[in-house]
Amino acid sequence: MKKTTKILSLAAASLLAACSNQAAPAKETTTAAPETTVQQTTQAPATNVTATTSIANTPTTSSAVTSSSQSIGSQNAMQKELIDAFQKAYPDLDITKIELVYGTYYEVEAMNSTTEFTYRYDQNSKTFILAEQDNADPNEHNVKKLDLPSLKQVDDMIAIAQKAFSTGVLREWSVDKDHGDIIWEFEFLESNGNDVTVKVSNSTGQVLEIDR
Repeated sequence: MKKTTKILSLAAASLLAACSNQAAPAKETTTAAPETTVQQTTQAPATNVTATTSIANTPTTSSAVTSSSQSIGSQNAMQKELIDAFQKAYPDLDITKIELVYGTYYEVEAMNSTTEFTYRYDQNSKTFILAEQDNADPNEHNVKKLDLPSLKQVDDMIAIAQKAFSTGVLREWSVDKDHGDIIWEFEFLESNGNDVTVKVSNSTGQVLEIDR
């Protein structure tokens, strides 16, 4: 009986030893992958800006005016130069109009019994350039042509116009015939940008009209 008990005790002890020596299961280690944040960037499309410069074909044949705020100065010498040069170049044509355009260049209109012409004057070369040509009414020849010996000096006519209207800057003038009378027309530029036209009779020196 004691022998059996001893054997059982030894068996139990061996079993306990075996259980105690059994290795505990290893702990599983999990490493979380780092969280990745993706930032989306939207790039605005590039815009190409093209600057366009428009250059006007503005005649530069006269030094009469360099800006809209300057006076055109004395015009008597130019009046004589235009008439003398034109009559020398075109003795068979009659002058019907002389004009300072925009304070930058001069034009002379003339005609014969069949054709009307517009010439632009080049002050550098002292020559005329044909700008326009058209058929003429033969009945208008004597009606339109200027009586040059009776033509007053332009500076005197300017003085009359400026006396009637003195707040603007003179930038254009012209002389032609209207209803049998030679009429001087002057255009002034006001400080507010408005144009004012003054008409003066060559024969009487009176202001006929102020058009604002």
